[in-house]
Amino acid sequence: MSVGTGAFSSVEAERGVEVNVVDDDEAYLGLTTDPENGTFLQIKNQFAGNLSLSVGVEVEEPSDEFEAEISEEGGKIQVKIESKGENESGAKSEENVSIPLGQETYVTTDCVGAGTIDLEFTFSGTVDDSGTTVDKTRTFTVDCPPEATESESFEAQNTVSGVTFESGNSKIRINLTESASNGSQFTVTVYYENGSAVESKTEENIPGNETLKLNQDFGGPNNGKRIVGVGIDGIDGVFDRGSIQESGNPGKTVNTTVLLENASFQDQLSDSS
Repeated sequence: MSVGTGAFSSVEAERGVEVNVVDDDEAYLGLTTDPENGTFLQIKNQFAGNLSLSVGVEVEEPSDEFEAEISEEGGKIQVKIESKGENESGAKSEENVSIPLGQETYVTTDCVGAGTIDLEFTFSGTVDDSGTTVDKTRTFTVDCPPEATESESFEAQNTVSGVTFESGNSKIRINLTESASNGSQFTVTVYYENGSAVESKTEENIPGNETLKLNQDFGGPNNGKRIVGVGIDGIDGVFDRGSIQESGNPGKTVNTTVLLENASFQDQLSDSS
C-alpha cells in the first residue's frame, strides 16, 4: 500500500490563523499508513479540541467494477470493497466518527480478488467549541489479495501451526504451516481479561502470519487488555495463554490446542461472551 496523489486541503477558523504546509502525519488532521501492524490508515486528532469528523470514500479505478462501503463500529472505521451490482451507483460512502483531543482512530480494509484499487478519501470535520473546520482529500492505494483457488484452500487444522501471544498483552499472531497459503484467513475468537471477568470478540477474515491487535482487528477495548486465549473455527479447542510457562520473555507460542473446558480462564468467562 502506498500514499497516492493528494488533492485540496484547507483549514478555516473564526479568528485569523497562519497555516504552514506540513506532511500529513504532522498536520492537525494526522494521516499515516501502518501496514506492518495491519492498519490501512491511522487518523489522529492533533487539533486543540475534540474533533467531529465525516469520512467519505469512493473507488477511483476501476469504478465501473467495484464500490467501497464504509462503516463504523466502536470508533473504528472499516472500508469494504466489493463487486458493484447492476443497480448500484458506486457513489461516495460516508460515515461520521468522533475523535477526542490527542487520540486516533483507525481505518481497515476488507477486500479479496479486486486487485489494486485506488480509494479517494475525503475528511470533513469541525473542532468542538472552537468553530475550526478542516477539509482534506487524499487518494490511497490498497492491494486486495487474490481469491484462493480450491487447490490453495486448506482446512484450518492443516494450516495453523500455533498462536503466538506477543509482547504488549493485547497482540497475537496466528502462525501458518510452511505449506499454507499466505492469503489464508480465518474466523477467530479472542478471549481477553476485563476486570475479574473474561470477555470475547469474534471476527471473520482474520489473516495469518500478521500481528493482530485486540482494538484494531477485533473491535475490542483500546486500553491494552490482556488476551488469554484464541479460538479458530475448524480447530477443536482453544489456544490457551495459561498453558505457557511464563518467563517474562515476549513472543510465547502455543503450538497445541487445549480444549475450552480445560482452559485456565473458563471460570472467568462473562455471560456476554
